[in-house]
Parts: sequence; structure tokens; C-alpha cells
Amino acid sequence: ACAKPVIVSQAGGAAELFTHGHDALGVSPGDPAALASALSRLMTDPNHRRLLAANARRSAEGFSRRRLGPQLIAAYRRFLRASRAA
Repeated sequence: ACAKPVIVSQAGGAAELFTHGHDALGVSPGDPAALASALSRLMTDPNHRRLLAANARRSAEGFSRRRLGPQLIAAYRRFLRASRAA
């Protein structure tokens, strides 16, 4: 959301939110060499760093309250209608 490049663990929830090489660099958990490589890439490749940062910002906008709020309200309404019908 801060338009910064992101390095994420390729395990757990973060792996589902980011795409390696597009809006983040993913590393395997417990792999310090992969983490060091990702950090090195961000430090030495300003173009890739800017691209990842811009893509991360766009990805984060997809999770804004303005975008997700109406979807969440609609889901709750569907749930309420279904529970009343049951």
C-alpha cells in the first residue's frame, strides 16, 4: 500500500496475495540464501525495484475498503437472506 517493493514468504497468506516477480519477490521459508538474493536484487536493480513497488501499490488498491466494503456487505446480505429462508 505504501508503493514499496515487497519480499514475502511463499508460505501462508502472503503467498496468496502476491505474485512472485510481479508485485513482490517470494522466498521460501527458512531459506536465508533466497532472502539474501531477493534483498540484493532490490538493492542493485532500481528499475525492478520501482516496477515491483508500483505493481504492489496497484495490487493493494484491490483490497481497499472502498472496493471490498460493498462486496462484504453483499455477502452478509446473502448470508442473512439464506439463514432466514432456512
